[in-house]
Amino acid sequence: MIKILVIEDEDGLRRSIVDTFRPLGYEVLEAATAPEGTAIFKKEAPNIIFLDIKLGECNGLDLLKDIKTASKKNIVIVVSSKDDKKTKEKAFALGVNDYIVKPFYRETIRATLSRNIDKLKLHTPATKPRILIADDEEDVSVSLKRKIDRDIEADVVITFDGDQAYDLLKRNHFDLAIMDINLPGMDGLQVIEKIKANKKNIPLFYVVTGYQGTDSVTKAKQLDVKFYLTKPLSPEDILDKLKDGLIAINKYISK
Repeated sequence: MIKILVIEDEDGLRRSIVDTFRPLGYEVLEAATAPEGTAIFKKEAPNIIFLDIKLGECNGLDLLKDIKTASKKNIVIVVSSKDDKKTKEKAFALGVNDYIVKPFYRETIRATLSRNIDKLKLHTPATKPRILIADDEEDVSVSLKRKIDRDIEADVVITFDGDQAYDLLKRNHFDLAIMDINLPGMDGLQVIEKIKANKKNIPLFYVVTGYQGTDSVTKAKQLDVKFYLTKPLSPEDILDKLKDGLIAINKYISK
């Protein structure tokens, strides 16, 4: 799993970045000070660092220099309110991969990471990811499978029944499972709950549903479902989210 370290002294902003990436399946660590960030960096060796330049009385550029001296394999993205040319030039000279100026939208940091993720020197997965699609709408499932087959190297299994989905997940290894809530037999959330209670190797779960009730949303959050997607959705919409998840667990192989 790809590790992200967020070093930011503004609590609200730090939590916003954490909450942007943790639901995607990344392991996200956080630090509010330069010493804390340094300690976590040395212990955890994160792949990606979001770094504020002004950390109390500490200069984030000094920390950037230490990070890049220790390892040039990681991605460092500066997040700063400083927008002057001199600061940016110094940051890029020290090896920063990208520079975001505050304030910004969540989609900005997601897009920034997406365009830099290929710079990570990660091992290519030894095996193709295994994906389960459990949806009682046959045309939706088949259309999504065709889209995945065109864009991603993956083994995709389809089922239209909740009981069968549970049996498949119980007896086989899957890296990611896309579950509809309204399935014949067990519903999608019941399947997830039962799998999480009885199996050690848990896939990354996505819920796709036309139902938007608060009870199901709450239960999905309690079950740590990474995505709760409401229909109507195009296969392209689901595929984009699916790619995010596979990248986060280092299982993405493009065609």
